[in-house]
Amino acid sequence: MKAFSGAIAALLLTTSASYAADLMDEVYVPDVAAGVEDWSGFYVGGTVGGGLFSSTFSDFDENISYGSVDLSDWGFSAGGTVGMNAQFGSGVVGIEADLNWSNLGASFYDNLYDTDHERMWDWYSTVRLRAGLAVDKTLFYATAGLAAVQVNFKGDYSPENDCGDYDGYCLEELQFGLAAGVGVEYMVSDNVSVKVEGLYVGLPTTYVDDDYDDDVDAYAVSSSAAIVRAGFNFHF
Repeated sequence: MKAFSGAIAALLLTTSASYAADLMDEVYVPDVAAGVEDWSGFYVGGTVGGGLFSSTFSDFDENISYGSVDLSDWGFSAGGTVGMNAQFGSGVVGIEADLNWSNLGASFYDNLYDTDHERMWDWYSTVRLRAGLAVDKTLFYATAGLAAVQVNFKGDYSPENDCGDYDGYCLEELQFGLAAGVGVEYMVSDNVSVKVEGLYVGLPTTYVDDDYDDDVDAYAVSSSAAIVRAGFNFHF
């Protein structure tokens, strides 16, 4: 009787172990979901686009304007991209960096004060995290990270003056801010994808002394851009 009971117990244990193994196989989540394109790996590419540049300006002592000059205008950008993706089922996460030439900026001539105001982004770069959902050959994603922008801002009584020659301000420096956006990317072949994305880049307010009077915090200027870009990526 004991031998018979032992045989039954062994049979039950074997059957239970086999069932558990089958169950684990059923619930195992592969790296890439069935029917979904594999977005994992390294990629390089390029983008071209345009957007709306905006800048706010405050003249605390009303040296070169009547209190403030807020500007906005359209511009273009083009550049290169490098990134890396990792995929878990239908989820895709990664990191992406870009470097872009830009003519995003705006200018204004103040008839009342006879002054020129110019704001320009010479180039901008971003380093961002990306997270998205892959559906068949399409990737929907959101992105956010840091931005670096070379700004060239000027407010002066003469456009021919060099920075610092006369009453006004001149700001030529590398500024750091934030970048965030959303996009959609489509795999057109085994290693080539195309994308469209919207990206917002914002810079903090900077306080600038007057070139002539050297007053403390005579001016405050900030800038941002809402950019729409189309691009391609080559995946390795």
